[in-house]
Amino acid sequence: MHTTNVQLLHVPSSNTNDPLSPTPSDGLDGVKSTHPSPIPSDAPHAPSTHTDDPLPPAGSDGMQEESDDNVDKSGWPKWVSDAYDALMAEHLLSDNLWVTTIQAWAALERNYEFSNPIGTSATFPATGRPSVVSWWFRNRKPVLRGPPDNLFGEVSEFSAEWWIWWSMINPTWRERDNATGRLVINESDDGDWSMLNRPGQCGILVVLMCLFWWRQRLPAPSQDWTSALQDVSWVINGLFKANKQPSRKRKISPPPEEQGPRTRRRTRQG
Repeated sequence: MHTTNVQLLHVPSSNTNDPLSPTPSDGLDGVKSTHPSPIPSDAPHAPSTHTDDPLPPAGSDGMQEESDDNVDKSGWPKWVSDAYDALMAEHLLSDNLWVTTIQAWAALERNYEFSNPIGTSATFPATGRPSVVSWWFRNRKPVLRGPPDNLFGEVSEFSAEWWIWWSMINPTWRERDNATGRLVINESDDGDWSMLNRPGQCGILVVLMCLFWWRQRLPAPSQDWTSALQDVSWVINGLFKANKQPSRKRKISPPPEEQGPRTRRRTRQG
């Protein structure tokens, strides 16, 4: 049974650095993750629970060339292009939900007009967030390498930490499981999404990078990771609809033969 608005325990943040200040990287620059962990070819695909995705599902064969046909890459700034290419890693292309989620994120950033703000107001609240998020900011938001293993910690601990933080930054109108306190997908996504409206590298991209690093440390998609991906995908689609740009219809003049008869103004003779 699900109830709404269960109060979660807040985890105090151990991060004191300004996430956007160009502070030294504490010796972490250049450290790469040692867990590529490609998905086995027989790994189960996470079923999508969305009926209003901003982009159609990727091809069942998992080829990036086919899925990219659904993506409008025109006008992409470098930070979007680099992040998209990194997140579309070869070992993740067999997961249809992951592919469509990254495509939906790119479409969402287009709705944001590729805005990439900086400063405290551009980020999600720091309280309780995983330490790898601070690492991401301190190291100038790298997409081609992940946090070191000693910073990431055990997968089970990271999972628990991520779920608490994710619940804390989500709107209070979202349902939460009474037993675990975790978010559950609502029947409707018509609530106020303003607290999650964070465009650019400091926004939803940070959440996706966390899922990406988490998945790298798994031999196959776990149920916990799949549930997290499903929830993030649902949120991205809700944000997409809430921020969808209205279509601009050009006023078309009727062809000459359909225009009314021209009249000549009669002038008075003096």
